Amino acid sequence: MTQGSLVLSDIQDHFDAEKPEASLSFTFKGRPMKINLKLNDDWVDTMLFTRFVELLKESDPAKIYLYYDLGGGQDCVLSCVKKTEFDCLKSEGIKFVPLTGPANFGEAESPHPAIKPVRP
Repeated sequence: MTQGSLVLSDIQDHFDAEKPEASLSFTFKGRPMKINLKLNDDWVDTMLFTRFVELLKESDPAKIYLYYDLGGGQDCVLSCVKKTEFDCLKSEGIKFVPLTGPANFGEAESPHPAIKPVRP
C-alpha cells in the first residue's frame, strides 16, 4: 500500500478471544514494536491506524493515508498517496479524508496504552 515507504519486518499477530486480547508485533527501522489492540466484537481498533499514521510520518512525510467512507458501517477504502496526489483528488471533488487517528472514525481520543515500543 505504501509502495516501499513504510517497511516492516518480523510481522506477527496474536489473538485470543477467550482472554480477550490481541496485538500486532513487527520491526520498524530496526526497532521492535508492539501494538496492543482492544477487542470490540468484529470492529477494528482504530488505534492501529493511528500508529501506522505516525510511522508513515516518520518514514516518508511526503505521504499520507486516506480514508473514504463507502456509506456507513464497516465499509471503507484506505489508501496511501503523496500529499500532491491528495490535492489532485480534492480538486476532482473526491471526498477522501486524511487519516490522523481515532477522531477520523468518530471516536474521542483515547489515553489507553495501546501503542508502545518493545523494551528489551
